[in-house]
Amino acid sequence: MQLRNGFRIWITLLASLMLVATVGCGGPKKKLNNEPILDYKEALNQHNMGKNYLTEMKYQEALPYLKRAVELEPENCYYNHWLGFAYMNMGDMNNAEKHLLKAIQINPEHTDSYNNLATIYIETGRYKEAVENLKKVLADTAFNAPELAYYNLGLCYLAMGKQELAIAAFEQAIVINKEFYRAHLAIGKMLLEDEQYEKAIRHLQTAEKGYPNDVEVLYEIGKAFFKAKNFREAQRYLSQVSILFPDPEIDRPTQMMLEIIGKSYQ
Repeated sequence: MQLRNGFRIWITLLASLMLVATVGCGGPKKKLNNEPILDYKEALNQHNMGKNYLTEMKYQEALPYLKRAVELEPENCYYNHWLGFAYMNMGDMNNAEKHLLKAIQINPEHTDSYNNLATIYIETGRYKEAVENLKKVLADTAFNAPELAYYNLGLCYLAMGKQELAIAAFEQAIVINKEFYRAHLAIGKMLLEDEQYEKAIRHLQTAEKGYPNDVEVLYEIGKAFFKAKNFREAQRYLSQVSILFPDPEIDRPTQMMLEIIGKSYQ
């Protein structure tokens, strides 16, 4: 089953997006024999300037500063991680993977790097690798967004055709955060395809709270009521879709269902 437009990968700028980060993932080293002393202060300064641009989502502007920080201190996992993060958001998945793997090589317990690697693997269709990385993310009880990791895990299983595991992952995201509406939407769509209309409607209507007046959500709810032969509610939702002037791929089936409903009243 292919990933749909309604399912979007979540990438989080976690609380670790701070302006200073060196302790625990590399730092000043003592001079050994004739080894040159790197300018650690300059590396930190370059890194911080790059992070300032990252907070503004200016990835192209951040790149030269983050690259320079890694050049000055190549064994710092944070510097490699954030350089990989910048590349990922610029669509350069090869360089992103390279630096995130380097970050993990330096510190095998750096959860955020596993999380971003999973995002890359989902984007590039490498779902098994994504699952393995997400399992490592979820094994870290200190990770501050487990519902997002479970949601991405659900996307992987969905793409791999493992519907039951996908639903289980989405449901776990909801257990952690009942207002994680994207997971409700994902489950609702799957249940609708499985002809479990009542359950689908419950999840889709919950998702509506997070997506008020959203054409796609209103359409899915209207379609679910139509399939369940509740034409009154179907007409209510599909009429809302119609007046929002949706794209043809939604508008055509909407008008078709409204026409069938209209004839049923004659």
